[in-house]
Amino acid sequence: AEVFFIDASWYAKPQGNWWSTVGNWQVDRQRFPAGLEPFRERVKKHGMLWGLWMDAERIGTESGVYKDHPEWLMRDYAGHEIGGMLDLTNPDAAGWMEQQIAQVIETNQLDFFRLDYNTHGCGRIERNGFVENHFWRYYDALYAVYDRLRARFPEVIFESCASGGGRTDLGMVRRFSHTWVTDWQIAPRSFMITNGMTMALPPESVDRLIGGQSGHTAAELDFQWRLLLFVRPTFGFLKPMGADWNPLVLQRLKHWLALYKDFVRPFQATGRIYHHTPVATGPEPMGWGVLELAAEDRSRAICGLFQLGDPEQPEYLLRFRGLDAGRRYRVTLDNRGQTFELDGVTLMQEGVTVRLEGALTSELLICDEV
Repeated sequence: AEVFFIDASWYAKPQGNWWSTVGNWQVDRQRFPAGLEPFRERVKKHGMLWGLWMDAERIGTESGVYKDHPEWLMRDYAGHEIGGMLDLTNPDAAGWMEQQIAQVIETNQLDFFRLDYNTHGCGRIERNGFVENHFWRYYDALYAVYDRLRARFPEVIFESCASGGGRTDLGMVRRFSHTWVTDWQIAPRSFMITNGMTMALPPESVDRLIGGQSGHTAAELDFQWRLLLFVRPTFGFLKPMGADWNPLVLQRLKHWLALYKDFVRPFQATGRIYHHTPVATGPEPMGWGVLELAAEDRSRAICGLFQLGDPEQPEYLLRFRGLDAGRRYRVTLDNRGQTFELDGVTLMQEGVTVRLEGALTSELLICDEV
């Protein structure tokens, strides 16, 4: 692990809940009597980056700021509150939010800041005799806040998670290091989401999770992890709390992490992604799903092949797209750990037939120039 962060509730009392107390952006000493310093020190000791979560644009009904500044709340066209959403068209509310984020980063010495967004809506205001929608002015103010914060804290990693895919617009993405694109990790829909979001956004900006959010309830670990090789992977709960590691799972985890860090990540940010099966529709996509990620200089590539729901064809003829016809490559079949060599022209024109039996199975082909 390279980053460790504490998610929601670090500010909430043990008997409270994270939802209603957002806005109280101070460490709760009943929950953490010694504060967060021991956590930060241990994280740093192990060579990891340290971070915290904030739902910065919302204030809960049990927070002090909710009681002190009701005028800062966004209201809809009927005059009702919109889920505790701050009205950032109010300069005082926007200034307070920016100051709170800066304080959390500085006080807790963060390397990593995770922004959540668990409300949505459009407010109204009467301005110069006209009823106006807040939306445009809201985002102008929001973007300005993060422009200033990124300039103020250039070394901090800014991640947007936004209740799973709620903030994947280019305006937000350009101001954050990477973006959580979904809270749905269950196959086969997980393929559809990765497939679609990597058409819209650069793969290195897309976050996906293994371990947590019920991803373990469908498909094997290889299926789930191979999807994460094409984006930015996060791993969570891969064994029961307090239990010993399953040695086979741990061995496989180390294999995946080494493959991502040592092989994929060095070329991911400048590489090209190819969607061999661009159409994957519906909550339970069917047939084959195939993704390829290749280095810009065409020296290496990975290709993931996934049998989705209701498979009808057990074989898929894979023709690589990101290789060089004039070079020779060593190809590894990850399921078997077997390796062979072929010319790029053969891999691109004649292709390789991959056979997978049954739904929610997968294979990974790893190509490296000889």
